[in-house]
Amino acid sequence: MKNLTKPAKKSATKALTELGMSIRTIADILGIDQKTAMKYRSEELSEEWENFATTIKRIYIEQDFKLTKKTFETLMKKIPSAKFPDLITLFKTVRDVQKPTIPTTAVQVNFNQRANEDKEKYKL
Repeated sequence: MKNLTKPAKKSATKALTELGMSIRTIADILGIDQKTAMKYRSEELSEEWENFATTIKRIYIEQDFKLTKKTFETLMKKIPSAKFPDLITLFKTVRDVQKPTIPTTAVQVNFNQRANEDKEKYKL
């Protein structure tokens, strides 16, 4: 999303903030510094750009739903041979290390050490 216009970045900042993302994450996604992201977060938007922000949120939530569905499908395959606490740990790990991508971005998900260990343990 680094190639967006300034109004689009303001709109995206507001949308991503409402989705619970940190200023640091928003700044990284948009290719702006954190002070600029904080400034954009507090600025008013026109109705057109408010609609753009709503679209961003809708796409993000839809992607999040698809990810959740895929996670549950994986869990359902593991249920016959796994203990319930292991399934809960697996679900939390998968959800914590994956984030839905926002179209037009090249956001990469980096797995932390624990996630890699769990990935190997559960053969994901």
